[in-house]
Amino acid sequence: MRSFCNMEPTAVKSISCRFLHHVYPGETLVTEMWPQGQRVYYKTKVKERGRAVLSGFVLLNHILSSL
Repeated sequence: MRSFCNMEPTAVKSISCRFLHHVYPGETLVTEMWPQGQRVYYKTKVKERGRAVLSGFVLLNHILSSL
C-alpha cells in the first residue's frame, strides 16, 4: 500500500491470491512486488527453502506513486 498507492485504500480495486505451498512455523517470508500497468504483481517465498508459497496481483483503480 505504501509503495504503490500512498496508503490510499480506495486505490485498490481488487486483490487476487493463490496459495502455492505450505509454510511451517518459524520460517521467514520474503515478498517481491513489481508494477505492470494498473496491476501490482507479488510473489512470497520462504527464505529458508527458496520456495514460492503465495502469488497474485493487486488491481489498482489508479496509480498514485511514481514507481
